[in-house]
Amino acid sequence: MALDPSIIQNIRGVDPVASIQQGIKTAAIFQGIQQERELAPLRKQIIEGRLAQQEQERISSERDQQLQNIDFLRRSATELKSLPSLEQRQQAFSLLAPRLEKMGIDSGQILPEHLTDDGLDTFIGSLPQVGQDLTAGQREFAELTEKLTPEDKARARRIKLGLEPRATGSAALTIAEQEKALEVARSEATIAGAKEEAKLISRRKLTPEIEAAVTSSVASARSVANQSEEGRSNATALRVYETGIRNLAGKLGESSTGPIVGLIPAITSEQQSAEGAISLMAPLLKDIFRSSGEGTFTDQDQKLLIGMIPTRRDTPEARESKLIALDSIIQAKLGQQPAQSVPAQITDPQAQSAPAQQFREGQTATNPTTGQIIIFRNGQWVPM
Repeated sequence: MALDPSIIQNIRGVDPVASIQQGIKTAAIFQGIQQERELAPLRKQIIEGRLAQQEQERISSERDQQLQNIDFLRRSATELKSLPSLEQRQQAFSLLAPRLEKMGIDSGQILPEHLTDDGLDTFIGSLPQVGQDLTAGQREFAELTEKLTPEDKARARRIKLGLEPRATGSAALTIAEQEKALEVARSEATIAGAKEEAKLISRRKLTPEIEAAVTSSVASARSVANQSEEGRSNATALRVYETGIRNLAGKLGESSTGPIVGLIPAITSEQQSAEGAISLMAPLLKDIFRSSGEGTFTDQDQKLLIGMIPTRRDTPEARESKLIALDSIIQAKLGQQPAQSVPAQITDPQAQSAPAQQFREGQTATNPTTGQIIIFRNGQWVPM
């Protein structure tokens, strides 16, 4: 049987060299794909390592800045206290005002009584004790590098870790590198502890006591919020208020407060409890608004009451005044006081700063911090 001429023609048309080259190219492509798959986990690990390094540098930089600010405030308050007269202290404080403004502290809120011996002692005592175990070299480093940029400090760390070549000729960078070696030389456990401490500064954690109160309050509020319209009433809303807002408001009394202290990161357990209470008062108030009878709280009422929530920046007197006003208005709105004792509509835009204008002579209320019955006489609240 003779071969088909077309088969012979096809065989003659094949270029063996070209076929081999094409096969080599195809094999190289598959080999490259395989290598890429094998290297993918390593590349991912490298990227994750770089991201972790950047995060660690960011946390360390933020912690350095916070420690420097706290140290500056402590040293400044001590130096002010060493001046003999109040006039000299006020003059010296005016020189510190620009630096305080950069730190986010409104110098206009500092009153003369804050510059007395008692006022300065109270402020110094309220400062977080973070960084008190620093060595003399580390404290000197904080002073010498106070005006260095975060980039210079981060670069010094990378040089010490061998991630960048050593630089020469920069005195500032040399100082940063030498002093920062004290931190880099610490054990991994200490470094991990510093990282957790930085997280503690940036997060607001709750102590077991406040956490229990929060859990109860939120559960009660959420339960009311999920009820049907028929089940919602002012009495139910008042019960949420009693178990929620009052319970949380009491935690503010356990933390130091004031115009400067409130700007310092919440580090102590009492300060963190206060931060947690403040952050939860607004959503609980909103649940009270939703669970109350229809039309009890207008939009303007809700806006102004939310604005009356105390903060850690309030002085104890201002905080108590806000809490008393908040307590009296909510109870009046929910029908627990005579309607004429508090206006039916909150229309005064200065309600949160001048709550006395909302009350009438002889009106009674409960101090939400102490539970004591008080009465409004001669323009102020006094115990009955």
